[in-house]
Amino acid sequence: MIDGVRVHHVDEEGVHFRKSSADSVIRNSTVTDTGLVQKGYGEGVYIGSANSNWECHGNSGGKDKSDRVQVLNNKLGPNVTAELIDIKEGTVNGVVRGNTFNGTGITGQNSGDSWVDVKGSGYLLENNTGTFGKPGTFANGYETHAATEFPSGCGNTWRANKSDLGNTGEYAIKITTLSQCTKQPNVVYASNTATAAKKGVTNAPITP
Repeated sequence: MIDGVRVHHVDEEGVHFRKSSADSVIRNSTVTDTGLVQKGYGEGVYIGSANSNWECHGNSGGKDKSDRVQVLNNKLGPNVTAELIDIKEGTVNGVVRGNTFNGTGITGQNSGDSWVDVKGSGYLLENNTGTFGKPGTFANGYETHAATEFPSGCGNTWRANKSDLGNTGEYAIKITTLSQCTKQPNVVYASNTATAAKKGVTNAPITP
């Protein structure tokens, strides 16, 4: 449990749950000013490990099973240089709820151009509020990606998130894994809202 801490002015990522750090929680905390040395690795909260690092951080040589991590009621940004939350492939069933995202300062380096990147599966993302203002690089509020085989980037749920894309980002929620996730679709509820978005709430079907 990480509760009520402030993480700031660090060389790379702010808080990293890895090596199968399952059932962990970060709440009521603030992360700003990351990536001072390597901007592309300056994530605010990083859950799991990229599959290229499973040999080092995986469970007995397999996936990094940092499952069921909860990110609750935190303030992330500004000046987080990569994603504010990066959810890695192989992790499942976490919760991202009640957070405030300030995307000012996202650099776009190493594909870091959104508040939250979801490569895991079975996550619930709800009641978060995100904003973006220049300077920075910003493509979409939330994105999914399939970094490994199914179900990477599948079976996640968005509900009651408020997104202000600052007339810069395209979608509040960009599901890039529509074709990969037919067996376990991502669900975007109509309770999600978007303002100042170039294209709207989502590119995916909306569930009432």
